[in-house]
Formats: sequence, structure tokens, C-alpha cells
Amino acid sequence: MPVVEAQRWLLDAVEDPDWWIDASVDRLEDLRLRLRGLVSLIDPSRQRPVYTDFIDSIDEHRDLTITRASVGLDRRAFRAQLYAFLTAHDNVVALRKLRTGRPLTDADLAELERILIETGGVDAEALATRAGEAHGLGRFIRSIVGLDRSAAEEMLGDFVAAPGFTRNQQAFVDLVVSELTVEGHLDAGRLYEDPFSAVAPQGPEAIFSEAQITDLLERLSELDRTADPDPVSA
Repeated sequence: MPVVEAQRWLLDAVEDPDWWIDASVDRLEDLRLRLRGLVSLIDPSRQRPVYTDFIDSIDEHRDLTITRASVGLDRRAFRAQLYAFLTAHDNVVALRKLRTGRPLTDADLAELERILIETGGVDAEALATRAGEAHGLGRFIRSIVGLDRSAAEEMLGDFVAAPGFTRNQQAFVDLVVSELTVEGHLDAGRLYEDPFSAVAPQGPEAIFSEAQITDLLERLSELDRTADPDPVSA
């Protein structure tokens, strides 16, 4: 079944206990998004019931002192801090624009930065450093929160609606949508790696025409640009 084969590499990977040792929140969310489409294929009648046998206990009351940890230079902890704060404040205008690919203004990003620092307690210097590495605050934040699936699907709607679009092409584009939903960005080089190589082992050129590949890459580049301030909207 093509939809299962497309995720075969991931299904094999998660069977290894070592895969779970350093599994981050982002990594587990990626796993959830990639595999949720396969759940409906499971035959309930063939599932073994799982029984638990334990007794809950309440420990004695203790006073605890909670110390707010500094993010420092730990990139993973820093991204986790941002992800937790942003998912709890998804009503921020700039964040909604980043998630849906709508035009941003400098004022949007300035307000987002202010909220992150003043309300979220994010270290300003670390934020500036990471934003610089990502070529802008908007691109950095989108790499953490990803893109709304509906926005990614809309961006590629007329691409997949072209006459003669094949099942393999659709499976490939579905992977593009999943990647954008989690990562918010997709480099051209990723199209030659897992999980894309499971659908097109010889690369996208094996299933798409040159014109189609050019069109797809232009759409991905345009999506990246929506994370930058739009002079027209300023």
C-alpha cells in the first residue's frame, strides 16, 4: 500500500528503543502527524487488549521551590521553551499570519518579539542570535510552530489539480505538506531524502516533469518569503 510504504522508514525507526531516547516534543509531533493517517488502516478486531494492574498512591505533602531554569546555549531547550509559549498564545496576530502564510509587517514582528521577551521571558540575545541564523525572526518562529496544514494544502491546491496527476505524485506532495506542517520550511535538498525517497528513490525528477519541479520550488520559495516583512503591507 503506497501510503504505508511512504512511512516505512519511520515505522522501522520507531521500533528501535534508541529512537525514543532523545525524542523531543517537536520530533514526537512530527511522528504523530506522519502516522495519524495510517491509524484508520488498523483492523480493531486484530488488536490485543491491554490490561493494567496498579494502585494509585498519594505521596505525603511537601513544599517545593520551583526555580525557573535559564535557557542558556541549549538550543533544544530554547526551542522547547518557545514552542510551549507560542502554542499557548496562538492568538497573537503575527503568529497567526506565520502559520497561515499571510503577509507580515515589521510592526507584526516587533510586537511578536516584544511578547516573547516581556511575557514569555525569552532571552533577547539568544532570540536575536537564532533569528539571525534563520535569516529573520519570522522564519525562525515558523520553523518552530510550522505551517497550518490547510494553508500548505491551499498553496499546492492547483498544483495537484493539474490533469494527469498520478498517485505517486500525490503521495509525494502529501509528504511535502506534512513537512511544512511540522517544519514550516522545506529545502530543495530534502526532496531527495527520507521520507521523499521512499516515494521517488531516484529523486523528484523520476515522477515530475522539469516544469512541475520548477513550479514546486518556486512555491516553496514564495512561502519562505511570506515569513519576511512585506514592504507593501508595512
